[in-house]
Amino acid sequence: MFSPMIRCWNGSRRVEYVCRGYHRNGKGYCRSHRIHEEVLDKAVWDDTEKLREQYAAELKKVTQLQKQWALRKPVLDAHCLTLQKEIQKRLTKKDYMSAEKSRKLRQRKYQEVRDQHIVVHGGEFAGKLLADLLEKDLMGIPLEDSEKKEERLSLMVA
Repeated sequence: MFSPMIRCWNGSRRVEYVCRGYHRNGKGYCRSHRIHEEVLDKAVWDDTEKLREQYAAELKKVTQLQKQWALRKPVLDAHCLTLQKEIQKRLTKKDYMSAEKSRKLRQRKYQEVRDQHIVVHGGEFAGKLLADLLEKDLMGIPLEDSEKKEERLSLMVA
């Protein structure tokens, strides 16, 4: 660590930063280590400018990535939707029956967890029931609306 000192020499004043060990304990502790304020200011300014340039370059990269993603997102969303529809077409009656059994089992398990009143204690969901969060997370994504599901099931039975 360095301590600021005002030096007067040939009628002019300047600030130097001197090694604190030397300043406190004298020559017997260590040699004099000092740096002129102008030199320190320039070093700090240069480092700050270098960091600002690095930040600007990183910000430019992130902005480019965001633009690329924004351009690709509609195409990827459409592709995902196409794949989801294709999967829906390939599902069999057995698949739907297994999904229904799984749904009922999940609901029973959620109710068991709900009956235990397990509450989340930390984070953004603090104070909420665990069962509600799990159910919302897993059940909140509709595979297809219920009318289409019923229609598909009735066609498979026929």
